[in-house]
Amino acid sequence: MRSWKKMWKDELDALPPIGRQVLDAPSPAVCDEVTVNADGSLTRKKKILAFTLPPALVAVVLAVVLVCVFLLPVRDAVQRYAFMLEINPSVTVVTDADGTVTGVAATNADADIVLADGVAESMLGKPVGDALVIFADRAAMLGFIDTEGESAVRLTSCGDGGELLSDARETLETHFMEDGIYALVLSAERTVSDFAALCGAAASDTVSAVADFVENVSVFFRNRGVEDMTADELADAYENTVFDDAFVETAKDYLSDNLARIEKNAADVGNLYTLYFDILSHDDNPALVWKDYWSVKEVYGDELEGEFGALVAEMDEALARYEADYGVKIASERELLNAAADHISLTVEKLASVIATLSGEVLARNLDLINSVLSVAGLGDDLFAELMQLPKEASEYIAKAVEAASAEAAKLAEDFREIYNAARDALSREDYESWREGVLSSFQSEDELWESLSGGSKETRFLF
Repeated sequence: MRSWKKMWKDELDALPPIGRQVLDAPSPAVCDEVTVNADGSLTRKKKILAFTLPPALVAVVLAVVLVCVFLLPVRDAVQRYAFMLEINPSVTVVTDADGTVTGVAATNADADIVLADGVAESMLGKPVGDALVIFADRAAMLGFIDTEGESAVRLTSCGDGGELLSDARETLETHFMEDGIYALVLSAERTVSDFAALCGAAASDTVSAVADFVENVSVFFRNRGVEDMTADELADAYENTVFDDAFVETAKDYLSDNLARIEKNAADVGNLYTLYFDILSHDDNPALVWKDYWSVKEVYGDELEGEFGALVAEMDEALARYEADYGVKIASERELLNAAADHISLTVEKLASVIATLSGEVLARNLDLINSVLSVAGLGDDLFAELMQLPKEASEYIAKAVEAASAEAAKLAEDFREIYNAARDALSREDYESWREGVLSSFQSEDELWESLSGGSKETRFLF
């Protein structure tokens, strides 16, 4: 019998020879690690292939990554736009990518008056052109746009406003044409830094940062930054910001309307003071210690008789009548003396003189005395009288500033009601464009025209 070794050799000899291509091939870089398990089975674990990149290629890849991270412009995750309508007042609005308004903020204190009474809220959720029409129409209602003459407004975008800028401009023009108002609508694109400086977002360097500022800041310009002010700083800010021309004119009307009441009050206080002095100095006054009316009443009640008793009864009636007429109870000697002193310090004649020359400075200088006289006359709880009292806390400041804006808006709306509601013929697009070209023909650009109006200041832009 042949041995197994010979049989194995014969089988090997029968195999075809290995070709040179196989013999010359390099050994694979993968080697297998064989593990003998406890049950005698074998497990192979393949080693991970390792590749080495040339240093030059690594440097190129790193440079590309750094450029992408630090140098290429970053696009907002959600596209937003910012626009400003400058009339004086001026307002800034933010929109989403579709042009729907998501934020509104006053750009100056006058805009607070226009945005009061829910106007700011009514602009939210509207297409940008429609929202700006709401603001422009309200501005015209309050006399900030000359509906009888010719004026100009400017619509500015933060960076590239795209089609939204031109669409909003056309919407504004259509509104003015339909209302028969000769208001030139200028437009401009500003860099983010220039736009941010105009709207108060000075630290913003992207459109997104400007949008965040507008959406998160107080709608009302005069209410910004007051949270951390001291009582003295709040008083100064209130006098400098809230006591503007419109507020002073409203104060004039309020004081003038109540001058007759204040005059009657002064006469009634004078009568009370005369009775007080007659009681104080009367020979029948029963005690040196209790000479004033209130002390006598406390001790003797209604038991007094004769002439002295009649004086006391007359004082009873006069005080009751005073409380009924003015809603103010004078309950002590000190209160009566203070009321008399206020009217002596600020007589009706003096008050009339103050009203005639009233300004923010005059109002601030005489504020305490005016408020005292109003309080004595039972007017201290009136809304406008309260607005003339300086706030002591930030929350009080904010509430009063908003109320003051509403009061000023009501005053202006009444003053310009007839002019605003006057019948006007609508303008055709052809007539409007012809007028527009005529105005612009004297200037090199819209910017030059804008800067020429009031020297480019924040005053209302009236053309003629």
